[in-house]
Amino acid sequence: MKKGLRKIILINSYMKELVSEVEIGNNTMITGDNGAGKTSFLKLIPAFFGMKTSKISKKSENTDNFVQFYLPYKNSYIVYEYVTHLGNVAQVVLSRHHTTSIEPKVQYRFVAKPFDASDYLNEEQEGKFIALEPHELHTLWSERLINFTKAVPTQSDFRKVMQNDELRTVEKDFHPYSLTGGRNNLKHIDYIVHALITGKVSIPDIKSLLAKIMHQSGGDYKLQFNPNEAERWIEHYEVVSKFESKKEPYMTTLENGNELIENEDQLEVQAKYIESALQVITEQFVELQQSVQGKKSVLKEAENAKNQLIETSSESLSNLKGRISGASTQIDKINRQQDHFIDQEIEHKLALFESIPEKEADVATLQSDLDYYSSHSKDIEQINTESELRVKEKNADIKREQKAKESALKAIDGEHEIAKSSLEQNHSKLISQIEKQYSQEREISIGEKHKVEAEISSLSNAILSVPLDEEVVAIAAEISKTHTREVELLNESGSLSSQKYSIQNSDLLSEKNTITSQLKEFLNEKNAHLKSIETLDELKNGLKGSALNAIRAIDPELINNPIIKVLGHKLLLRTDLSAHIDEIDIDAGIYGLHLDIDSLQSPSEFEDMDNQIIILDEKIAEIDEKTEAIRQRLKEIDAKIATNNVELKRLDKKLDEVRTLIDENKSKREFLSDKKASLIAEKEASLIKRKEAAEKMLRKAERNIAAITEKRDESIEELNASHLTAKSDCDTMFSEKREASEDIFEQRIDRLKKDIKAIREDANARINDIDFDNEAYRAVKASYDKLIETIEEYRSYEPLINSYTKFKEDDLTRLDDLIAEKQSLLQEQSLLTQKVEIAKQDYARKKADIETEVSALNRKIDALTELKSNLTSLSSSLSDMGIETVHDAELPNDFDISDFVATNQKLVSKTIAMGKSVKRELSSIQQELVSNGSEDIRKCWNDEVGMMTTSNSHRLYRAQIVAFNKIVHEIIPGFKQIVISNALAMGHGVNEFKLQLNGISRTINDLGRKISDAVNGCSNYDSITDISINLESVIHKIHGWESIVDFCDAYTSWQESDYKENILPGETFKNRLKQIIDIKRIGNSDVKIEDLFNVVFAVTENGRRKTARTATDLEKMSSNGLTFLFISTLYLGMIKVQRGASLVSIQWPVDELGKLSTENTLRLIGILENNNIAIATALPEPNIDLMNSFGKMYHISKHGYLVENNVEKDELALMMENA
Repeated sequence: MKKGLRKIILINSYMKELVSEVEIGNNTMITGDNGAGKTSFLKLIPAFFGMKTSKISKKSENTDNFVQFYLPYKNSYIVYEYVTHLGNVAQVVLSRHHTTSIEPKVQYRFVAKPFDASDYLNEEQEGKFIALEPHELHTLWSERLINFTKAVPTQSDFRKVMQNDELRTVEKDFHPYSLTGGRNNLKHIDYIVHALITGKVSIPDIKSLLAKIMHQSGGDYKLQFNPNEAERWIEHYEVVSKFESKKEPYMTTLENGNELIENEDQLEVQAKYIESALQVITEQFVELQQSVQGKKSVLKEAENAKNQLIETSSESLSNLKGRISGASTQIDKINRQQDHFIDQEIEHKLALFESIPEKEADVATLQSDLDYYSSHSKDIEQINTESELRVKEKNADIKREQKAKESALKAIDGEHEIAKSSLEQNHSKLISQIEKQYSQEREISIGEKHKVEAEISSLSNAILSVPLDEEVVAIAAEISKTHTREVELLNESGSLSSQKYSIQNSDLLSEKNTITSQLKEFLNEKNAHLKSIETLDELKNGLKGSALNAIRAIDPELINNPIIKVLGHKLLLRTDLSAHIDEIDIDAGIYGLHLDIDSLQSPSEFEDMDNQIIILDEKIAEIDEKTEAIRQRLKEIDAKIATNNVELKRLDKKLDEVRTLIDENKSKREFLSDKKASLIAEKEASLIKRKEAAEKMLRKAERNIAAITEKRDESIEELNASHLTAKSDCDTMFSEKREASEDIFEQRIDRLKKDIKAIREDANARINDIDFDNEAYRAVKASYDKLIETIEEYRSYEPLINSYTKFKEDDLTRLDDLIAEKQSLLQEQSLLTQKVEIAKQDYARKKADIETEVSALNRKIDALTELKSNLTSLSSSLSDMGIETVHDAELPNDFDISDFVATNQKLVSKTIAMGKSVKRELSSIQQELVSNGSEDIRKCWNDEVGMMTTSNSHRLYRAQIVAFNKIVHEIIPGFKQIVISNALAMGHGVNEFKLQLNGISRTINDLGRKISDAVNGCSNYDSITDISINLESVIHKIHGWESIVDFCDAYTSWQESDYKENILPGETFKNRLKQIIDIKRIGNSDVKIEDLFNVVFAVTENGRRKTARTATDLEKMSSNGLTFLFISTLYLGMIKVQRGASLVSIQWPVDELGKLSTENTLRLIGILENNNIAIATALPEPNIDLMNSFGKMYHISKHGYLVENNVEKDELALMMENA
């Protein structure tokens, strides 16, 4: 089974039918009108080999239009059926893949079976099918146990799989689907196939494609050489040489300066201790001040704490006193009431009151006795009756007063209950009002919250609906119109291009070239005949003399006359005048000179020559007729070409206008797209801003609701407290009112009781006045009266007893709690008072301690201040010498600042004296070495000296010594090592560049040989034979190549000898290096592979060998047909080289095979078939002469339907004739 592509199937794509299937494994012809989609179908072939879909679109299209054109719907698919390198039939399916980007991308997926339309379609109703969406498709495949892969991650991975290129970087699941296996690969085959369909003849593009192939074994090459670094190398080289010549005096100067450095180093050490000591003292000073401040702060904090405690405690004590006073008042009130009851002998009276029933029983007994005695005395009875009536009245009054008392107390209790009820009602009403008030506010806030939430929801929906906004939709419609307009313009452009293509100047030029060649041949033939005639005349004139010789014999000067020359020339052309001249008369004529020839005779021996001349004259006449016809045809061709050129210019102008319109339309679409995006962004930003404001209002409403709830709770709490106070006040008020009322009624009842007692006493007195000797009666009567009085007395205790009972129930039950509360408050008051006293004592003690500590700290501060002044003076002296007191050393444990200051004063004086003598020596060194030295030396000098030229200028000499020391011991030795190592690196880099270019030269020659071998025997065309393609290296022509070679020779010589002994390169190396610097600065030494070779085309056409190396050469030497054969042969060689030993079939897409003659087209098809390459072409209509070479022919109707043509050649010819 032949490996490679077999079918291309479009499902729900740009074709009108749901499924369009084309078998493309063998030669395939697709016909149709312009714009029908023929070329679009051929463009799918490079995509199969891994070409980027963005490269497949036309120039006038956006790079992302592949998906929009070929995969317009979610259920659109491009299916390639092919045979893998393992011999298995498989599919690769291309579909839309929506990513985070604005435009959808292409997704690739492999399927391990041949194509079957039922795997992609679903029958909605009888005879009507729709394509499944991807998720439905994968579900169906899974149900049918069809093996398919996951989506290939990237387009690059898909290309690697198809071309077997770097397959190790792709998941193993995809490996079986490669077109070729083993070490064979089809790298860059997509570019080659894509180049075939574009039909471009661009030498730079061809060289770039060849460079891609070479890139597998190399790449672009660059001379790794920095001219700036090379110049620095030369500078270092010269500095090292110069220094070594004066090394000895320089070293002497350096030794003279080192002693000064040692002294200054010692002072530097002392300066470090000074700064350390100052820093330590400063730290101690700061610590002492901080300690003093801290002590004062602690004292202040203690005082504040004490005052705050006293203030807080005072408030608490005041509060406690109030509460204790209140409790005491209530306790005293209860105690006074209890004392009042005790004073009233309440317990005794309670016992007496409880004995009333017994007394009443005794009264009944005495009453029976009195009844017995009363019969003995009417007077007594009358008195008793009168007294009893009066007593009875008084008792009735007492009962009325008691009832009135009860009524009054009941009324007071009722009022009390009413008042309490009113308080409760008012409280409930206020609670209700508060609830209502805050409820209304809360409901308003909740309503606002709901309103804001609704607004947020509405804004969120509005944000989502921005793309559906009228204005946005209108712009989208405008964008859609631009797409439609672009399609129309593209169709118009295609139509104009077709018209332009239909104007075939090439045939006219070919005909012109042909007949021009014929004209040249005729003219050459005519010239040959003329030469033959001249030869015959020369023979004749050589024997008998020519007319000019005859004239010369008469008068030699006549030969130079122009008229004689013309006439003489004509005489030579006439056979009847080429004879012996007996006599010639010369007279003046109309032209100033006239020849009168009287007699010319023709000898018989010249008759054959004359006949030959006549025959040649007749041939010349025939040639003149043919040449005139050819010239006439050439004029017609030139006129037709001129007309065509005018039409082509018109079409080009129209095409330019259409392209301008396309560009303007595209710009308009881009502007509209930007406007749409900007409008959407603006609307969304506005809505988002409103949404954020609404969310802010929502948070505010939520805070308001929480605040309202909190205020409501606080108001209710305050109201409850106020209610409890009012209720307590109410109870107190009515209790006092009840007591007052009770006192009033008790006083009235007491007066009535006293009245009763007086009545009884009066009755007894009257009875006693009666002379009644019955002592027994008197005794009984007295007992009775006394008992009655006692009962009345006992009953008078009832209000008091009732009040006591209520007192016990209400007040005595609270007494213990009040006493306990008062005791607790007193205890709390005592503790708080103790706490205040303790705080005052603690503060007084702490104040005394801190004042003592602060006094001690201030004495230490005075001592440190004096010590710091001494150190500062020493530091100032050292600073005047230029010695900075930088802190980087710790003070020794036995460090004594006073001894330190005295010791270093002498060292400072000595160092100042030494510095003066060193300055003079360093000045001359600066002039000789630094000013005329290298940049690095100047930089080193300036880095050290430059820092000392402002604030530390007095220590300039020390910086000069340090800089000179670095130059001698660091920079100069470093320069030498840099010179040696950089010389090695630069030499190696340039030499490596030369070796690499030599290597790429071999690669070029090797690839050229492979291509040449691959196309050998593939160029047997009509009138065109022996086409050869080769690659010619031009490396030796790059700028500065000879200088690079010379430098490498110098480098190799130094590396093999002096370098091993650590010796600097010689002057020759340096001079060659300067040449390399000039090459790098003047020329461009960086090269690309395509700049290192030429593609050499050679052909034998009509027996003549032609060669071309540039596009201009190619244009001059060949027609479109020959150029097409050149490019076809080159691409054939490239395919064979890239395919290697693989047997995979390659599809060769060609857009309209009209550039070659039918014979050469058939030969090209045969060559491609012999190399396992199937051609696929698009033509406006079937080519009868070629159809036998195509296994499959398809036609795309003007309505976009794909139809397979199965007619034979003769039948098709007849159909086209009838049409």
